[in-house]
Amino acid sequence: MVQAGAIKYLVQLLDPSRGMVDKSVALLANLSTVSEGRSALAREAGIRLIVEMVDSGSQRGKETAASVLLELCLNITEFCNMVLQEGAIPPLVALSQSGSPRAKEKLLLCLPRYGKELKGNNTLLARHSSFSVISAASSKELKARKETEMSYI
Repeated sequence: MVQAGAIKYLVQLLDPSRGMVDKSVALLANLSTVSEGRSALAREAGIRLIVEMVDSGSQRGKETAASVLLELCLNITEFCNMVLQEGAIPPLVALSQSGSPRAKEKLLLCLPRYGKELKGNNTLLARHSSFSVISAASSKELKARKETEMSYI
């Protein structure tokens, strides 16, 4: 699908007026699990639209879009920086507070990774100055969850 140029059309379908946003982002989530899909998404300027979806999409769409951003950030630092430059931190933090338990768990794994990228980039760090506090809180919450899970074993 990636080689056939599907990413370009899926990115175009992220326009809310087309009524295909949730379906498009679900397909993009699948395609973002392969390197060619991640590269095509960046090339087609889809990262900005995915960040916008985390901010203003349906609850399901927000969580799926966050999964796409997680795939981008976990694999290539350059893509992680692109995600950060598009202003992903505030909507991701908001989703970490309001999302489903599964989304919260994914974001607790993801947010500290974004913090590492921010520390290496003073320009981005200045734009997201409150992030270090949020990242530290996410790390503490994840540690507390793991300790709670271990106590049940």
